[in-house]
Amino acid sequence: MSQSPPSRKRLRMELEESVPPVEKREPEESQRLSLSNLDPATGRACDLPTLVKDHEFWFDDGTVLIVSRGVEFRVYKGLLADHSVVFKELFSQPHSHHTLSISDEQTIRCPLVHVTESPQELRHLLRVYMPRKGRSFWDVPGPTYEEISASIRMGHKYDLKELYEQSLAFLKRHYTTDLRVWAESDYYTPPGWKEIYSIGVVNLARLVGETSILPTALLACTVMNAEIVRGFTYEDGSQETLSPDDLGLCFQAKSRVRQASIGAVVRTFRRSVAPGCKQAAACKSALRTALHGLEAFIDKLVLDDPFFPFEEFVKDRKLGVCEFCMRLVRQRNWNERVAVWNSLPGLFGLDVPGWGNPLGQPPPGTQVPAPPPPQPPQHPPPPPVCFTSW
Repeated sequence: MSQSPPSRKRLRMELEESVPPVEKREPEESQRLSLSNLDPATGRACDLPTLVKDHEFWFDDGTVLIVSRGVEFRVYKGLLADHSVVFKELFSQPHSHHTLSISDEQTIRCPLVHVTESPQELRHLLRVYMPRKGRSFWDVPGPTYEEISASIRMGHKYDLKELYEQSLAFLKRHYTTDLRVWAESDYYTPPGWKEIYSIGVVNLARLVGETSILPTALLACTVMNAEIVRGFTYEDGSQETLSPDDLGLCFQAKSRVRQASIGAVVRTFRRSVAPGCKQAAACKSALRTALHGLEAFIDKLVLDDPFFPFEEFVKDRKLGVCEFCMRLVRQRNWNERVAVWNSLPGLFGLDVPGWGNPLGQPPPGTQVPAPPPPQPPQHPPPPPVCFTSW
């Protein structure tokens, strides 16, 4: 896969380079294992297909053999069973066994369990629960797309609740329902991720039924070029593409989103001034100039993030209005952006409960005066003390 940096929410005029196929290498002979194994139904020995010992997860005292597409992992079943009732149930079922040594004097019968996940997906999972040497404990970078994808898919399938919930929460922090959070990011994807990985995020959201992720993930797909049809290829050669229905949604919604966002920018520059404006003619002229100048930003309006602030579409980012009108324009632009944001799920034909921001909020960066400190309660003075003689 191409190692180009992730795309910003900016103009994209060129296609990404085509991805060269991954070179496949046959495992070395020393890595191959020819196993003999007891059939649980007959109790007789039978030959297993030739398997490849995994180079990373083969513990000499491991208690279970997990086979993924011809690759064998020797790991600890207790660690997985403690975190997953599905694994616990899977390990309790009848399986073929293979007798392996755990020391010079002792052997153990390890169940042989087959899974459908790819070896790379399984490695991502095992790195969480059985980290090997060389791990950094304090300087931990953000997770890769492959790690999050494997964690959500396998966490969902095997009921690994903590792994699943934390991985899904990571996606929801970026593919957010809050415009303020979205506006703070320069990228359509989490830092270090390729833009095309949003295709995989859409499919993850569909898999687990998390609709709150879909509007922004589909929005990120609409800014792609021809790669939106091709998708991308994993290390094991499998392909990730949008479903025909989601591909159609992107094609239909792309023009709807742009119509709504361009309309929001145009309405931002309408010629109405603030009540406190003392130079109405000059401010109206500046707003008219900004509106007529939008033609110079047509590419940005059509191809960039539809939720950019109005300053992105003003020459030298200087509008030239008074302080009162500037506050009015900023609030007006924020309200327009919020209105488009709140309509985003509907533009993709989605219903997302809890989506959006309330209208009328001050725009990001606005200094809201703090409320005055509460005053202590005023008590009436006590009555005078009267002394009487005894």
